[in-house]
Amino acid sequence: MFLLDLDDTLIDHRVMIGSKFWRKYLLTQTTQEKHDLLTLFVSKHYPTRAIEGQVTTHFVENHQQAGHPVFGYTARELNAWYYTPYSDTAALTKRQLQQAGIDFTKTVCSDNWNYLKNVPGFSENIFYITTDTKGEYIISPMLQNAPCLPIKVVFVDDRGDHAETVGLALASLGIDYEVYVYEGGSVQFDSAIADIQLYYLWTHSQVLSDDEAREVLSKLSDKDTSKYLQEVIAQINTIDDCF
Repeated sequence: MFLLDLDDTLIDHRVMIGSKFWRKYLLTQTTQEKHDLLTLFVSKHYPTRAIEGQVTTHFVENHQQAGHPVFGYTARELNAWYYTPYSDTAALTKRQLQQAGIDFTKTVCSDNWNYLKNVPGFSENIFYITTDTKGEYIISPMLQNAPCLPIKVVFVDDRGDHAETVGLALASLGIDYEVYVYEGGSVQFDSAIADIQLYYLWTHSQVLSDDEAREVLSKLSDKDTSKYLQEVIAQINTIDDCF
């Protein structure tokens, strides 16, 4: 059984904006509510990619074709975006994965896995965890009513704390496991580039690459881009603003 984290493990936005570093940066600049709206806005409008290109997509596809149960395993919630109520997380996630060339619905499972359709947070072969940690979810509700336990679980995530809780949970159940922390895809974060990308997306519906945003920045006499970020923050107020 393969449990694969999505954000910053399988997929990302290829640019400064939308990265985990950008999300952390936002929380230093605004409220949790505005953070949620801004990250949702970017997720809906910036295209995603498989983080390691064909290496990523072939990894998923090859194990699916070999008949292994391959599932997405994400801290995203089905009915919320972070702390903001949102009912379309599954549809957005599926679209982002399709953009990246990943399709968990191609996973073919034996009858032993039929019980998963009744597990809270499970949708189209993706687990949207409903517990505080990813390890807790494995114990309950994920495997709580399983007719049999998997022989082995392979878990991949970009966060060591998630990997630790999953490893502890699997060990407590006596399940053989391999846990990997993916540390690739990291770049030197530049908040000025991200500020410009957000501003152009908000005001011009224009998706800028890092290089394009860097060129815009080079032409500005005032390099303080925080005013662009604050302008967008002031204007985005509800979920409807994210469309």
